[in-house]
Amino acid sequence: MKMVWAFRLLIDYVKTLGYGRLCGLWNIHIPLGDHPDSWLYRYHDGRAWFDDLLESEEVLQEAALEPDGFPELLEHAVPFASSGGDDLLIWDVQSPDERGEFPVYALNLRTWGNFRYAASDLYSLVEALVDEERVKSVLGTERTPFPYTFEPF
Repeated sequence: MKMVWAFRLLIDYVKTLGYGRLCGLWNIHIPLGDHPDSWLYRYHDGRAWFDDLLESEEVLQEAALEPDGFPELLEHAVPFASSGGDDLLIWDVQSPDERGEFPVYALNLRTWGNFRYAASDLYSLVEALVDEERVKSVLGTERTPFPYTFEPF
């Protein structure tokens, strides 16, 4: 059931913006069937990473979840966006708000974790990414604001 909500959020995104790159960095993976950038294709790759982490030692799990992650998040994480680098955005599908929106977490696979709470929903995430101070709390202190852009593919 929760996966259905995640899918609906992607459909809302596609109807609003279409398929493309958000803020100059994020490819929001959408329902594209057997396309390499399809949400279903990318979801399975991301889930494999989470499943590997779930099977790892507890000490490694705790380190990977710093600073804002928690063990249950690994079980319910739904990756839905990635950057050209190793940045990944995930929904916590276990915690929808009253509108059915999911909290967004950002992590960097290169550092093997670094889960950070990013925003209460996708649209709030965009607001954070373009703000000079908020982007640092979402993606790390070395980050600068992203352009408020959408590039269709």
